[in-house]
Amino acid sequence: MFVELAQMAKAGPVTIIVTGDEKSLQVTVCPKGAGPLATPISLTGSPAELDAEIAHCLLRFQGARKSLQEQMDATTAVLEEAKKASAGDAAKALSKAASKPSKAAVMADEEGDGEGDDGGCCEAAPAVGNTSAATPSDNPFL
Repeated sequence: MFVELAQMAKAGPVTIIVTGDEKSLQVTVCPKGAGPLATPISLTGSPAELDAEIAHCLLRFQGARKSLQEQMDATTAVLEEAKKASAGDAAKALSKAASKPSKAAVMADEEGDGEGDDGGCCEAAPAVGNTSAATPSDNPFL
């Protein structure tokens, strides 16, 4: 039993609680940790049953804990790689966006006559109605 407990203790501290009477014992093994790796195992049986089977039960329990740890490590590695890839994609997108002119600027240039940078917004409008020259006193906006 202590060989199996020693393997569990390599992963972190282990607390053992034993309660019972002459006919039945309950042995609870509480590994320290976070999440499902901290799940305790509680075995109840006669002292003879526990002597015969507790080592095997602790081996199976340790195997399950190791499997959970391996799964958690693999998942953490995948998440870290995804985070790095996402950061790289974002940096590429920002650099690509910075190197292209904005769509609005391209459209404004296409609408103009291609001369100057005013986009054709200051061209003279055709005269409607009275075509005599306006003097500053006639036009309140001048």
